[in-house]
Amino acid sequence: APGSTVEKNLIVTHNRAAHGGITMVDYAPYNGNFSGTIVQGNVISAENATMHVAVAMGPRVWMCMDDMRLFHQLVWGGTVRNNILK
Repeated sequence: APGSTVEKNLIVTHNRAAHGGITMVDYAPYNGNFSGTIVQGNVISAENATMHVAVAMGPRVWMCMDDMRLFHQLVWGGTVRNNILK
């Protein structure tokens, strides 16, 4: 949601695969607006299981680029910085 802070989390896959560690993918209900959202200082680690995407941004992460249903659904306005990926 706009204005959210996701900070100082430890996200680990131990024995189950994960699609995404932190996701900013939903266009609705804010029309892709992640203004003021900050994702920082997190540690994202795929230790014993697969993590497909550490930080997913936008609905096209999960679908084909030529999927016309998502053509105009872009997310914007969020800041992702100073995270550690292992």
